[in-house]
Amino acid sequence: MSLYKAACALTALVLAIAYSCPAPAADDAALAASLTKLRTVAPLGGGHKEASAAAKAASQADGKSLPQILAAMDGISPVAENWLRGVAETVAQKTTAAGQALPVKQLEGFLADSKHSPRG
Repeated sequence: MSLYKAACALTALVLAIAYSCPAPAADDAALAASLTKLRTVAPLGGGHKEASAAAKAASQADGKSLPQILAAMDGISPVAENWLRGVAETVAQKTTAAGQALPVKQLEGFLADSKHSPRG
């Protein structure tokens, strides 16, 4: 095998590995910032532009972040709650589609805590 073919094969292998890895999960600070923006969405379009970008960013979180996302629904408007519900659903679907388990113990603990929003 020539040096050129070996280099091409190595490049193809590296690219295949890189593209098969899941996108990095949103880090805690970025997720917290996104959740804060989503919590401030108001009716009649107030904050919806910022919420759209925040929802996209928060949706990159991994399944372990679901309790944090659900907890962000506490004490907010129904409009903001809808945005967060969509983020939680997206994260859960992406997690299960990737063959990963949801954090069942943490979610059960969250649900058992009656201080959280009953609609969340």
